[in-house]
Amino acid sequence: MIFSALRKFENGEVTDTVFCTDEDFNTALAIAQTYLQHSLLMFNNLPKQNEVMSFQSGDSKRKFFEALPEEFTRKQATELGLQFKLSARSVDEILKTATGVSLTKLKAGLYRKS
Repeated sequence: MIFSALRKFENGEVTDTVFCTDEDFNTALAIAQTYLQHSLLMFNNLPKQNEVMSFQSGDSKRKFFEALPEEFTRKQATELGLQFKLSARSVDEILKTATGVSLTKLKAGLYRKS
């Protein structure tokens, strides 16, 4: 019915009733079939329940932060982050979140624990 309503609007129709045309229905059906195929593809690519999945504990971020020296650069932090299996992006997010709370940004790329 969304396609029918859009068609009514595009054609400038002012009638109170809207009818779903075969074209609108077939278009909606084709989209739904595409979504179904995509969902099946994604489902079949999910790991099986009997496979072991490794989840990184949230504790690694805390341990990473505790391992940082009192004063450090972003480069030093990202290098240390690799030891805790944290990407540079994750390290940047930790630094951004902690700045003003647990960290002081001295200048661009230089931090001190507060």
